Amino acid sequence: MAPIRIGLLFSLTGPTAATERRQLQAALFAKAEYELEHTNSTCQFELIIRDICSEPNEAIKQVLDLGENGVKLVVGCYTSACRKAILPILEQYQMLLVYPTPYEGNENHPHVFYTGEVPNQQIIPILRYIKDTIGTKIYLIGSDYIYPHLINQQIYSYIDQLEGEVVGEYYIPFAQPPLFNIFKSIISSKPDAILSTVVGNNITTFYQAYREIGLNPCEIPIFSPITTEVEIMAMGNQAATGHYSCMSYFQSSECKSNKDFVKKFKAQYGGPVSSVMTNTWLGLTLLLESVELIQSTHYSEIKLSLKHRTRITPWDEIEVDTNYHLCRSIRIGKVLPDGQFKQVWKSSGHVSPDPFWSSKGIGDTIPVNHCRKDRSELPSVCPEKSSLEVYQFHEIYTNSLRYRQQLEVAKIAAQSHSNVLILGETGAGKEMLARAIHMESSRRHGPFVAVNVGAIPRELIASELFGYAEGAFTGAKKGGSLGKFEVAHQGTLFLDEIGDMPLELQVNLLRVLETRKVVRVGDHIERPVDVRIIAATHRNLKEEAAYQGAFRSDLYFRLNVFTITIPSLNERTEDIPPLAKYFLRELYNTYGQGPTRISSRAMQVLENYLWPGNVRELRNVMERTFFIAYTEQEIKANHLPEDLHPLSRTISNQSLRLMERQTIEDMLHSCTTVGEAAKRLGIARSTLYRKMDALNIHRPPK
Repeated sequence: MAPIRIGLLFSLTGPTAATERRQLQAALFAKAEYELEHTNSTCQFELIIRDICSEPNEAIKQVLDLGENGVKLVVGCYTSACRKAILPILEQYQMLLVYPTPYEGNENHPHVFYTGEVPNQQIIPILRYIKDTIGTKIYLIGSDYIYPHLINQQIYSYIDQLEGEVVGEYYIPFAQPPLFNIFKSIISSKPDAILSTVVGNNITTFYQAYREIGLNPCEIPIFSPITTEVEIMAMGNQAATGHYSCMSYFQSSECKSNKDFVKKFKAQYGGPVSSVMTNTWLGLTLLLESVELIQSTHYSEIKLSLKHRTRITPWDEIEVDTNYHLCRSIRIGKVLPDGQFKQVWKSSGHVSPDPFWSSKGIGDTIPVNHCRKDRSELPSVCPEKSSLEVYQFHEIYTNSLRYRQQLEVAKIAAQSHSNVLILGETGAGKEMLARAIHMESSRRHGPFVAVNVGAIPRELIASELFGYAEGAFTGAKKGGSLGKFEVAHQGTLFLDEIGDMPLELQVNLLRVLETRKVVRVGDHIERPVDVRIIAATHRNLKEEAAYQGAFRSDLYFRLNVFTITIPSLNERTEDIPPLAKYFLRELYNTYGQGPTRISSRAMQVLENYLWPGNVRELRNVMERTFFIAYTEQEIKANHLPEDLHPLSRTISNQSLRLMERQTIEDMLHSCTTVGEAAKRLGIARSTLYRKMDALNIHRPPK
């Protein structure tokens, strides 16, 4: 019998790697322990390790590959961004994800089994403990990411019920060390406690900066649902001593079975054991036991076998509730000088997970000794979607699974203030996607300012973006002028064709992104701006930054917090018929008469065309064709432009693919760079790279 393959999706590199590497070790330990205890097992299991690099796009790539190769079970995806990004793939390939990380709730996906804590199991105990033992004023600090933003929204929903007050709020850009002026804001706000949802590498730098500033945990302690023994080891015990965390597990649990568990784990991997690690161990153990029991890897059968399942762990007892989250005991611990937690509070019984806790009053959530809220009671909150439905994000609709996956990332990006880089060919709809992200974000009431960097004369880019002072140059108007950054204050600035920005101005842009201040041309005054940047390009900036020096790598990584790639229209032909019909309907509504249908033959021509100009070209073709067929009821094939009709229909797709491959290989060998080859082929460099990947063409040595 072939082994049952299980994908392990953890970031071995990236901002959250320190935590996720330990989760991977917990998963490997769980499999080894299971095999020791089940020597007569009828199932063999194979673990496939994939590095998702803390990047949603990499998670999509890895899960897609696993799904295409028949893997039905995966474990991991630490960040909410990565989890949400892969949900469409789980649906497409009928896969099950075991998600072992605390998350923001408001989700109960049919293809996910959640073994991490939800907000009512961590945040409410923290808020109550702070109120009962320390005070009522809280400062919220988090990474500029989906989890902290959504957690803090829920905190605002309930802080009034506790008669508390949020006195300040700040989000640290991902992978950027916190600046000391953050602490000026904290100190001036005079909080009784700090509630931190800082994640990844920012945890270490934030706690260490707190200590270096000279703040005292006895006066303003930090409380966290994220900081575990693993993060404490990274930051050093002194930086963590006196602060608090709320978890379902602490390594310091005194029961003998837990001590034995920790001893066996440390003998193999060393280092501390944390709650996200035990969540991982528990999730994979339950998965292996269920597959063995039911002899199936189908996601719905596994979940059904898990429902109401109870299990005694080395440290506690858990129960799987009807929403496929875990009922469990919850603890608050204070960090001691040895880096271990001293338990200062424990729930009186199991705290039932309520992933949709924002619909309840705070008094209904803790403590409880039973599980409630079947998923069937929440159809309006969490409807199941068919993978065949037309997918919508703001005013963008698509039938393409590939584009849908990218729009999931866009949805996540919209809920943060982080910068976004949109990649796509000319005419693919980059500005429309940027507007959609803006309109779905908290900045929707602020301005959306679009600038095509490639269309501005080189010598005018600086004054256009940053503004200029009176007398800065000949012709400068009296009183000077605002730049686009200042115009976009408290909104979104869309920088189209960012790859065309001159290198010397990239330095200025980087400085604005880092300091959040602009200096007008000819002036010396720094003016603060609150702007979210969405940049777009048709070029491969990563390649240019790494190999050609045409784009600054530090600016690339600053812009590239979220990368969203719009597939070309040729890569999502299923979108051609609805787009064509939409443009036709739009034209008919504008002019009040004209054709209202497209013949099947004409539609076939549209679908077979390669669309080098993407959606923009399709719109133009439909407008031209609408007027050609203006006096008729239906657009026919003969109404379409001649260049849409292929010269020969006898060439097979395979033959075309071989011809395309040969053409690209010949051009690459005759040119010194990929950029030169793309230029001679008349396509964008990013398009050539995608075609090389699709055709498995390797870049020849220079």
